[in-house]
Amino acid sequence: MTGWTDERIPIGVLPSPGEALDSWCERYAHRLRTHTVDFADYLGLPHMSVRRMVRRLTEGELELLERRTGVGAEQLRAMTLEAFDGSLVRITGQTRRLRAPANWRFYGTTSRYCPACLADNGGRWQLHWRLGWTFACTRHRLLLLLLERCPRCGKHPPVLSGGNHRMLSRPQACRSLTERDGRGTRCGHPLTEAPAVSLAEGDAVLLSQASVNAHVIAEHRSAAARERAGELSHLGRRALRNIGTRPELVPPIARDIITACGGELLAGAAAMEIHDARNVAIGTTLAAIATDPEHPLHEDLFAWMCLAPDHEVGELREHPTRYLPNWKSAGPRVIKRILAASDSQLTLKARLRYGTATAEPAVPYLSETDITMRATKTPGMLWPSWTLRLLPPKSPHQPRIAGLRRACASLMLVPGGPAGHRQAARIMGNPHFRSNLEALWPSSTSITSAARCPTMRACSTRTRCRSTTHAAEPCSPTR
Repeated sequence: MTGWTDERIPIGVLPSPGEALDSWCERYAHRLRTHTVDFADYLGLPHMSVRRMVRRLTEGELELLERRTGVGAEQLRAMTLEAFDGSLVRITGQTRRLRAPANWRFYGTTSRYCPACLADNGGRWQLHWRLGWTFACTRHRLLLLLLERCPRCGKHPPVLSGGNHRMLSRPQACRSLTERDGRGTRCGHPLTEAPAVSLAEGDAVLLSQASVNAHVIAEHRSAAARERAGELSHLGRRALRNIGTRPELVPPIARDIITACGGELLAGAAAMEIHDARNVAIGTTLAAIATDPEHPLHEDLFAWMCLAPDHEVGELREHPTRYLPNWKSAGPRVIKRILAASDSQLTLKARLRYGTATAEPAVPYLSETDITMRATKTPGMLWPSWTLRLLPPKSPHQPRIAGLRRACASLMLVPGGPAGHRQAARIMGNPHFRSNLEALWPSSTSITSAARCPTMRACSTRTRCRSTTHAAEPCSPTR
């Protein structure tokens, strides 16, 4: 707190650790026996800006609040979502509107709440309740299930009371406007009595929330936190989608987590797009188990999450999955596991391309220039007679010689590679195996030469043709 000045309010209210800015403004107004509309007018702030200040403070608002209340600028900023902008929330420019974040699509325009916390701290609403990653209270072991709405009126309880002169603000009560006897009034239901799902100590949901608090929320600016958030969010949405579309294939461990969250199996669009506390809790917990190498069921759960709409099983495929680009947001570690799990379902060419049989499978990342440069470093003399035999018959769609050279360079790098020309030709997609001589001559020339040269057979056996019946000079396989 700064020193007293002529402009400072003579009554001070200190913010609580972790409290949101609008909750502090509400408590301040309650301390002054008024509501937030008059309090904002007294401070010199428009009423509507108070609802946006919890997202981000402008320089003018910051200077005004610091001067009138005595609370430091850093402490005021810490009560807003500004620190999470770009990582866990997305705030547009001057309008300060909230857009869908990169992961769980909880916009933060409303706040979840823990009834036990509100009872303990006198109605101080926590800032982290506005983050989509908060779905359980690790302190009181409660799931914030359905605690985005008031159990009486069914509305999202606002943190600010607004301008109701007939009712003083009570932080522990629901201040949603309802109609009673034909006139608008506040709901007034005590949120501290809202029912919540209790979780046992060591429950998987509590463990996943503790892990999220430590590795996603606390370190949200780091690259590791962004990668972990992508893993949990993407795999969690996949789990919810599979629960809704294939309830008959849901594994027992997923059913246990759904039961622990106090519900039945999700269905349809609700499982895919509605990111309330319950869905986020189920999806994140399943994703945390699937990415925990110490858990005995992590491989089975991961395989279930990877099921595509058509199951993608059966005949060999040229690519690990048609939907592999959709997994990009899940991060490199998840994609690596998908590629490794797809090894038995891929063609030999796809296994070489993605390296699924190696310890580090990955999607090819080299550019066209990099590939061409690497291929040019492989001496052509290391492939005597191979390039000619691998060339497919002359056609309008014949690949470029440079492409063939790159393929030969790749084949040479394979440990214990193809046994001979014929197998290499099949890998290259050339079903017609030919000799060097046949590869040198176009199809029409070969037919004409075969008719004119009585010793064509000798040519195909790599002996020089001595025939003088050609219109031009004798043929030679060395030409």
